[in-house]
Amino acid sequence: MKTICLLLAAVILTACNLPAVITPAPVAATEQPVAAVTVEPTVFMPTATPVPTATPTATATPLPSPTPTDPGPYTVQSGDTLSGIADRYGVGLDALAYINNILNQDDIYAGQVLVIPPLDLVVPTPDPDKVVNKLILVVLDEQKVYVYGNGELLKEFVVSSGTSKHPTVTGTYQIYVKLEWTTMSGPGYYLENVPHTMYFFKGYGLHGTYWHNNFGTPMSHGCVNLSLPDAETLYDWAEVGTTVRIVQSRDDL
Repeated sequence: MKTICLLLAAVILTACNLPAVITPAPVAATEQPVAAVTVEPTVFMPTATPVPTATPTATATPLPSPTPTDPGPYTVQSGDTLSGIADRYGVGLDALAYINNILNQDDIYAGQVLVIPPLDLVVPTPDPDKVVNKLILVVLDEQKVYVYGNGELLKEFVVSSGTSKHPTVTGTYQIYVKLEWTTMSGPGYYLENVPHTMYFFKGYGLHGTYWHNNFGTPMSHGCVNLSLPDAETLYDWAEVGTTVRIVQSRDDL
């Protein structure tokens, strides 16, 4: 029966000149090439861990050795003894007596002002043969120092003596110590490395002066100030024991 139906259909199509239905052959799908995608590999660069900067170790700055200070004058108190004062300051008893022109070590009194000597002061022994004919004459009114040897004037220097508030002592003394460098201090002043100092009475002396150049005018706290070259010349010439005579004017000679 199925066969008969097919034959009838074919006849009918032929009679009507109808084109046979042609089932199109399936078109093969053309594969389009897929563009290759290049994937760049991700490179992980490790971040450098910063190295901490080393903190420099602080170098301790050495502190300068303290400069020994001049103890300055000492005012004798009731009950003081010369030996006790010497022990207190660590100085020699003979040096303390010598620098203050004390002949009797028991002869001190309350209120007396003493000069404390340098720790290394050695009491010198004057050589009479060297000093017998040497004289340093200071004339305050003239602000001059005259140097005599065997009665002959050898040199003269313009100086600065003490002011009216701090006058230089007058009288006849002897140089009792020579110090190439020393520290001087007192009310209102502190001077280090004072050159070519020669003390003749307590804290009074002749010495070089670097803090002023006003020679010929009273400027000091009682000492006799000389210029640096003049002080060195006088220091080299004088001896411990050399006589120092200080007068106000030539009328006092």
